[in-house]
Amino acid sequence: MKKIVCEMCEGTEFAKVDGMFVCQNCGTKYSPEEAKALMVEVEGEVQDTVKAENTSSVEKNLASARRAKQKENWKDVEKYYSMVEQDDPTNIEAVFYSAFAQVKLALLEAESKDKRQNVFNILSKAVSEIGETYDNTNEENEDLLFQIMDDIKGLKGGTIVPTTHLQEYVTKNGYGNIVDRSQVVEDDSLDVTHDMIDVVVEAYYKSIGNIIVVQCEDLSKEEILAKAYETLQNGYSGFALGYFSEYIKKNTESPVGYLGKAVALLGLDKYRPCSEEVTVASKYVVSESDIGYAEKLVGMTASKLNRTLLVNAAAFTNYDAVKFLVDLGADIDAKDINNKTALWYVCYDKYTDEGVIINTRKIAKLLLDKGASVDVVSAAGVALYNNKTDSEIASMIHAKHPYLEKGNSPASSGCCYVATCVYGSYDCPEVWTLRRFRDNKLAETWYGRAFVKTYYAISPTLVKWFGHTEWFKRMWRGTLDRMVKNLQEQGFEDTPYNDRQW
Repeated sequence: MKKIVCEMCEGTEFAKVDGMFVCQNCGTKYSPEEAKALMVEVEGEVQDTVKAENTSSVEKNLASARRAKQKENWKDVEKYYSMVEQDDPTNIEAVFYSAFAQVKLALLEAESKDKRQNVFNILSKAVSEIGETYDNTNEENEDLLFQIMDDIKGLKGGTIVPTTHLQEYVTKNGYGNIVDRSQVVEDDSLDVTHDMIDVVVEAYYKSIGNIIVVQCEDLSKEEILAKAYETLQNGYSGFALGYFSEYIKKNTESPVGYLGKAVALLGLDKYRPCSEEVTVASKYVVSESDIGYAEKLVGMTASKLNRTLLVNAAAFTNYDAVKFLVDLGADIDAKDINNKTALWYVCYDKYTDEGVIINTRKIAKLLLDKGASVDVVSAAGVALYNNKTDSEIASMIHAKHPYLEKGNSPASSGCCYVATCVYGSYDCPEVWTLRRFRDNKLAETWYGRAFVKTYYAISPTLVKWFGHTEWFKRMWRGTLDRMVKNLQEQGFEDTPYNDRQW
């Protein structure tokens, strides 16, 4: 845009008085001809005009893009967000969703693996740029970060059309048109696509890590801890990990930061680093101000395996971490998704490393002294007290539970495999009823004993093959529920029960 620039004071504000152009800054007057000669392009005004026009365009295209996203019209999503990005390259919503829409379209097409990988690379680059352009002063951006995380993770739950690489592989190698998985070296295309999604997730966590560092510069340690715990509760483990890391910088000798990192790492399926963080936490004293958060964190689970910190520490035979967590009041008999307790993990196998053996024995003694249950069977039918159990640990168990005999205990060869799998525990009212029926009814006749022996010969294999599936549990649940109800009506109690040896 052109404007008159006063040659005396370089002012640009003029008023027309009696046919003359008067500078409002110094009062110099110019004729129309003189004023025309003084007109020049003013850069600032041009930029302001363009900016105003761009703002209007951005708002209009954002509205269109969001409507398209609600309708899952991914072609229009890409189109309108790309237009926003052209006008405002720092708009993180547009930067992300223009690339995200390309991925959604690619997942709906049976493209080659390389083509699909290409759009995922674009998305990874887009999420990496978020940390560079993020504006901490815009409160709406924080909500957007969580929405982006949900949408990335949601890719695995959406429609994914298999890529063509399996067909390409078998054809290339002379297998014709028959896709035989046993002949295919590459992973299944769904697994490959899930790996691509995981790469994007990792790139995003790195990007938000940079944002959190800047965000926490002006926050107190109490404010950081509150944000860390809130994001952990809401299931955003990657965010929580960043906040707890920043909390540690401002409060290095509090175990809470390390415990928080450990739970967040569980949520990210990083199990060994989780155990290591608890070891660090164990080196510090839990103060009165820490105890509330510490106890809450010890009781949380955040991983796909549903492990608590105690179960995870035992799985890695980490005595220092186990001792610290037990002293904090961790649930001794908490179970993971596969029905395994902390004691189960240290009893499951014989170890060869001397240091590990020492730790497992110390952990076993600690847990047994605290009253840990020995009647634990995994979802796959593997008993805690089995023929692989370390001899010293077996002796400890036998000393506390004399009725148990190695290799012939209710938790090893006499357990109700299918019932335990269905109800999730060897020690629960339904299984107590069934165990009483087995010991006090079936065991009294030769044909009853024969049935039990046949059942124990077959059921472990069934549970091993199918025990982890929901359909298997549903198939048996109704039958067992009716059977338990009938037995209870006949007088078989559902109170705690120790098995008979027979």
